[in-house]
Amino acid sequence: MHRGVRTTQHSLVACINCHVTPDAAGNYPSIKEGSEHFCRSCHTYAAVSIDCFQCHASQPETPSE
Repeated sequence: MHRGVRTTQHSLVACINCHVTPDAAGNYPSIKEGSEHFCRSCHTYAAVSIDCFQCHASQPETPSE
């Protein structure tokens, strides 16, 4: 995402579907609460706000099996 690559393989949806995983109870982390969300660590490190999720889903479209 940080290099502006926008293809199906390198889309925000693909990142979320792969990197946002459920906890032991099967719940997905919230981007708005807590620090467990995959995107939160990089955005916190870079000191930038996360505004992607005003339009995009922050949890996988299809739950992992």
